[in-house]
Amino acid sequence: MSKEKRKKAIYDYFINEAKKENSKKQKISINKLLDKEGKENRILFIMPRSIGDLVMCTSLFPSLKKNYPNCNLYVACENKYFSVLEGNSHIHKLLPYSEEMDNQPALEGMGPHKGYFLASFHPYFRTQKNLDYLHNGLGKSEYQLTEDPDNENNFNSSHLLSTYALSCGVKIGKPEIFDTYFPLEFKDYIILHASSGMESKNYDYFNDVVGEILPYLNKQGIKIVQIGDEKDKPISGCINFLGKTNIKQTFNLIKNAKLIFGNDSFSAHVAGIYNKKLVTIYSILYSSCCRPFFGDKNNQVIIDADRKGNAPTFSAKENPKTINNIMPEKISKTVLDSLNIENSLNNLKTHFIGESYSFSLVEIVPNFYNDKAFKRGSVNFRIDYCKNYDQKSIIDWAKDRMLQVFTDKPLDKIIINYCKNSIDEIVYKITEENKNYILDNIKDIMSIGKKVFIESQLSEEETKNLRMENFDLKIEKDKEKEKELDIDFKNGNVLYRSNKIILSENKLFPSKAAFEYGMIGSESAENKIVDDKKFIELLKQESEFIKIYEYTK
Repeated sequence: MSKEKRKKAIYDYFINEAKKENSKKQKISINKLLDKEGKENRILFIMPRSIGDLVMCTSLFPSLKKNYPNCNLYVACENKYFSVLEGNSHIHKLLPYSEEMDNQPALEGMGPHKGYFLASFHPYFRTQKNLDYLHNGLGKSEYQLTEDPDNENNFNSSHLLSTYALSCGVKIGKPEIFDTYFPLEFKDYIILHASSGMESKNYDYFNDVVGEILPYLNKQGIKIVQIGDEKDKPISGCINFLGKTNIKQTFNLIKNAKLIFGNDSFSAHVAGIYNKKLVTIYSILYSSCCRPFFGDKNNQVIIDADRKGNAPTFSAKENPKTINNIMPEKISKTVLDSLNIENSLNNLKTHFIGESYSFSLVEIVPNFYNDKAFKRGSVNFRIDYCKNYDQKSIIDWAKDRMLQVFTDKPLDKIIINYCKNSIDEIVYKITEENKNYILDNIKDIMSIGKKVFIESQLSEEETKNLRMENFDLKIEKDKEKEKELDIDFKNGNVLYRSNKIILSENKLFPSKAAFEYGMIGSESAENKIVDDKKFIELLKQESEFIKIYEYTK
């Protein structure tokens, strides 16, 4: 055999082996899941996820069956969503979705492989695999997309459901979902759904919204039920049903509620199908692409976040989150107005919300001990706030807690070593008063293997010299600066709330400013702003944890 023939033989061998391997990959092992009606009598509709998409897609099944009257309709989705579709009169059988199903020729037939279905439909390719439907939320269709001539979405090709219908060559009909009775001890309620499948959609200030509407609802005997996953953050003031209902029981709660409000999620689509009053907020997508398709639009209020002139990000994660540009009182007033409940929330105006306002922060000043306070939690241990500090107190506070220690005083190496498993990190603050002796203590504590950060409150020049003299230490300039806030603090109506609390001598203070001025408060309460330069400066320094607002006349 010549050299060229040998090369060709080797080449042909590997090509044939590659074809065999590809052929194996192209075949989907679903024979055992199919009934005996034969390929020519089967069609497959695939929508991997999620609840909202599947709920909407039930409106396409009547037209699919009409187009393929002799075929059984198989529907593939992730197993966890089967319950959304169980009982649907148009579906012959549900199949578990796998990525192999993305290969349409393998499903319908290619080469010697005969396939399994007369036709398979992959409408999710344009929405879940790619974003090929947006058109700035203004897409238009020449064809009427629904069976209802009065539906205002008839020619909107940018909506998710319109995209699915066009992909399948069908018209949008009536959706079909089922609910299961869920017993309640009360009749009148609204629903809050404060979560979604994407973190960037989740609004961080629903605690404030509920706090604003609850007094009005209580007068009307209306309760707030929070639905969602058991891992969702409970909102204060709501009846917690997180993780306590299955999907059909959740549908039942939505069906019987007076109103549903919350993030862009499946609950909005279900509420639309049941024609319920609805308030939904949007940010990372055009609301025209994903708002409820069904229901009386007069019952639905859509609130779009201010994107500051930008287009949507279409991103699962944002920092900062665009959705948080919506002020709580806008949502609160819309909910109450939709329920026809008189309110004075048009007099409430939020001036500023700090970027960390939605996160709770606890700071302990070690001038007392409370063995029940914040056990199994993480707290800031503020030795730097304490004039007279007993070194041994850290042993008590370190029990069942994780401490972030902030200090401007030397620490006892033996005590820190004893508690080191309960200390996450230590932040030393170098000041004019301690600069001549604190560095030796820092090096001593670092020798036991603790994570140490060093913040200099000295001038830029002094900090630079300190770095040169101690090149083995990482010394950062304390960047604590006042936030520029365009607010008239002399206005006696201006108040603040804080998600940061300071405990000192077993008393609660809502801010460092309040602590310095001895103004005892309560968690998440309204707090007065003292018309004093130092108080306002301190408040500005911790503005990331606060919300500033006022009641206008």
